Amino acid sequence: MSIVNLINAAWSHAWSMSPGYSILSALLAIPICYGAILGHELAHWTTARAFGLRGSIRFFPRRHVSRVWFLSVLGVSFDDAAFSALARWQARCIAAAGPVWDIAFAMTCLTVWSAVPGAVWIAGGVALAGVVYFFTSGMNIIPMPLRNDAWIFLWPESAIDDKAVLKSRPPLAG
Repeated sequence: MSIVNLINAAWSHAWSMSPGYSILSALLAIPICYGAILGHELAHWTTARAFGLRGSIRFFPRRHVSRVWFLSVLGVSFDDAAFSALARWQARCIAAAGPVWDIAFAMTCLTVWSAVPGAVWIAGGVALAGVVYFFTSGMNIIPMPLRNDAWIFLWPESAIDDKAVLKSRPPLAG
């Protein structure tokens, strides 16, 4: 089954129920998507830990760094000096871990929603979460100058906020 068919089937199921069940499905999709966002950040964090980098998951991690800080509600913060010591391929692995999680989570929701036991609106919530998360994950897969994950994957140095660290150290190694 193609991705278009998976999305169409999930979307149709979520909105073909009675209005009350559709609303319950939408309300259930919200915490499922919030859990997926936490999983996205945990993917970055665990990958960084595998390379020996310590970090913390925070709310609004870019608040004092960016004018559009409110777009980054949840994120992982790393020490700039430690991040700049990584090899370029390690920084790219850390940046790619979140989007890989996004695609895996969305595809899982889109393929298993029809097998979810229980009330029909629960399956609808899982289906709707898969559709919504599939499309919103594009915000991390398409490079944007807001320094999203794809941007950092292409230009790892852009993740370093402290300009003094950038001047004192050579750029990330190959």
